[in-house]
Amino acid sequence: MDYGQLAYVKVQEIEEYLRRAATSKQIGTASSASFYPHAAFDGGYEPCTLSAHGGSVGLSVAIEISAPLGATDDKIRLYCGNKLAAYVAVALPENGKGRYAMFASVTPGDGEKLKIKADTNKLLLDEFSVLADGGGAKIIFDGGGYKCDSCGNGVFLAKEDSRGYIVLLKCGTDLSVIVSHGGVFDIAATELGVSVLCCDNERNLWGVRYDNDLNEVSRILLGDGADKVALGSGAGGLTIVCIRAKKLYFAESDEDFTGLTQWAPSDFEAEADDVFLSKQTDFPVLFFSRNGTLYAKIPIEALSTRDCVRVFASLELL
Repeated sequence: MDYGQLAYVKVQEIEEYLRRAATSKQIGTASSASFYPHAAFDGGYEPCTLSAHGGSVGLSVAIEISAPLGATDDKIRLYCGNKLAAYVAVALPENGKGRYAMFASVTPGDGEKLKIKADTNKLLLDEFSVLADGGGAKIIFDGGGYKCDSCGNGVFLAKEDSRGYIVLLKCGTDLSVIVSHGGVFDIAATELGVSVLCCDNERNLWGVRYDNDLNEVSRILLGDGADKVALGSGAGGLTIVCIRAKKLYFAESDEDFTGLTQWAPSDFEAEADDVFLSKQTDFPVLFFSRNGTLYAKIPIEALSTRDCVRVFASLELL
């Protein structure tokens, strides 16, 4: 059997299926963010500000709720500014957990706070994820940009402070550490700790590994710096993506950034403005934007090994 030909045919089949599944709608801008407050929110939780260039913005919000005392038809309400955008009813047993979705169309103008509020203080908001889709839609974070990821040993947050340092924190604890000085970074958490991909002010790209108590385990120079970076974790280790001069480059490594493969340029779209890798998935899905259009790339695990860069099939979110 010609396994090379079979792999080529399979990728062709997947790409054709994904093209059929995609719509022809043009997306002006798509912006997303995830938050992990792990706190009561009956008083309201305001994770970010939403803005647009005019017109409406479509919101897709996913939340994860814990109910230590249980919940019976409690309502959770989503606001954009002072206007109710959507709500969902929650019914959970004692110590139960649930995931819920809300969809809305809002008009944020130059900026309106997104707010989520529970009817009672019995509920805890564990996760809040939002995708905003519309003309000029933009999610603005208070206090600068940051990246989050979680695992069984906790939730980790990396952010840029007012001095320009990248600070890594373990949510719900007093643990924090300064990683580097520079505003380009991403993180990936696993059961054994958290990996940080970052650029310093000298245009160097570093991979830094911490244990669950934020003790530094290793710090490895990975090459030249990048304009944007993304880091994802899967069964085979880390997937590393960089944008340099609008060109995507890929590499893979172990969780501590050892065993780094050679950097390889993408063999698809010529340019990209921003790049992301999905969190909390069995394999990292690649998302990137170019000229206001969002694209996705699905990894083909059967065609990837630790000796080569992961192979992706296309999904264009037109």
